[in-house]
Amino acid sequence: MGRKRILVTGAAGFIGSSLARELAARGHRVTGVDSFLKYPPGERPVTDGFEMRELDLCSDDLDAALGRGYDEAYHMAAIVGVERVMADPALTVRNNTYSTLRFLDWAREGVAGRVLFGSTSENYASFFGTGLLPLPTPEDVFIGVRDIRHPRWAYAASKILGEVAFAHRGAPFCIARYHNVYGPAMRSRHVTPELFSRIWQGADPLPVASASHTRTFCHVRDAVAGTIAVMESAQALDRVVNVGAAGPEITIGELARRMVRVSGRATRVADAPAVDGSVQRRCGDVTLMHRLLGAHEFIPLEQGLRQCWQWQEESGWIA
Repeated sequence: MGRKRILVTGAAGFIGSSLARELAARGHRVTGVDSFLKYPPGERPVTDGFEMRELDLCSDDLDAALGRGYDEAYHMAAIVGVERVMADPALTVRNNTYSTLRFLDWAREGVAGRVLFGSTSENYASFFGTGLLPLPTPEDVFIGVRDIRHPRWAYAASKILGEVAFAHRGAPFCIARYHNVYGPAMRSRHVTPELFSRIWQGADPLPVASASHTRTFCHVRDAVAGTIAVMESAQALDRVVNVGAAGPEITIGELARRMVRVSGRATRVADAPAVDGSVQRRCGDVTLMHRLLGAHEFIPLEQGLRQCWQWQEESGWIA
């Protein structure tokens, strides 16, 4: 198939906006929707190359707003970010689950082809330390939460329900399970934009929470390429695919030191207490995603961090 009509929900979000732009750049007719829940009143993101509509998947009439006739749809809309989830876990569960179920109800008639669900490595993270979690972690690992009362896991619970709902859709689907995606223009309280914001503001020393915990970091350009490959590949039909970088696996403290070097500042890095609920190690097995991408050239971490710092200096954004 050549030019497709594609819907992207959550198209004002970090991954969703990059995905919508890339699909449009590939020649597709892209409609992006977002509730703009995380934006201040009256503020809206700048979009280019695709149509953006304001839409609340939890309450608006989706048939009237979206119509039918889409070839594919990427469901990326969700409340994300540890700080936002911890602040209102009940809203996280309600918004993420209800929006997903209403999207799937609409997609039965609205989308002729495959739908993709943007999921998360949080779905298995709470099993770290139990002996049930191989590292690197494959797609067929146990998913679940160990403590339903801990607010952090509200996000994972909502995404687990989403994966199950997509799997029982009764029509073609695929699931992209993201692992620590980063990149320039990431306006949220995630580790890279937050630490660069603090470095730019002149914090010295720079407190780094969970400094001994290890992660791999995937540039958003590579995550988007992987997402589209998951949607388009026959090998990914009706299955989960980990989307992330194969390495390097580094501590958050080492990440902070690399960020300081990239900035050219003389900032000292200081350990701070671990974030409540943070697991010591997370490393997905991304063999399948890399196979789907073939000869794709991944952006090295140092290069990606330089891009993030350049954006930080140009934007002056403060976390």
